[in-house]
Amino acid sequence: MILVPCPQKLRKTSLKNQPKGSYQSNGVLTLFDLNKGSANFKDGKWLGFNGDDFVVDVEFKTSKVLSSVFISMMEDLGAWIFPPASIEIWGGNNPNQLNKLEELKFTGPERPEVSNMKIHQVNFEAKAFKYLQVRAKNYGVLPDWHAGKGNPTWLFIDEIIVE
Repeated sequence: MILVPCPQKLRKTSLKNQPKGSYQSNGVLTLFDLNKGSANFKDGKWLGFNGDDFVVDVEFKTSKVLSSVFISMMEDLGAWIFPPASIEIWGGNNPNQLNKLEELKFTGPERPEVSNMKIHQVNFEAKAFKYLQVRAKNYGVLPDWHAGKGNPTWLFIDEIIVE
């Protein structure tokens, strides 16, 4: 069964870093509106983070048993939108004492690739949590093989679903 974090089930959500430029959509609500972005990253349905890590804090109204987080992301290397360096899921029942539940690490692209949308699934041991934090570490700077080498990369996210 998929639990969709919608306003009725959430007490509070917040972003540590704010999206940049024209990639702000509806802010943190964009992540939980079930309105999937298209392959056109300029469609107004994506949150874009330039050089910053993505960190969202979620507080549920009541504790929920969770075992997976799905994160929908875009990759368009030509447009400087890179995959994350890593994704971490943290959870707990006290917002000041979260535990790392799982981490996925990614190797960076070694050459230009076709743009695509990916849904990353992060599984962890099922437990009841009231607080959840999802972190995606920005890739960093564009590599030497890229025309914009040395500039910060973008990280694009449009939806988060938990199970």
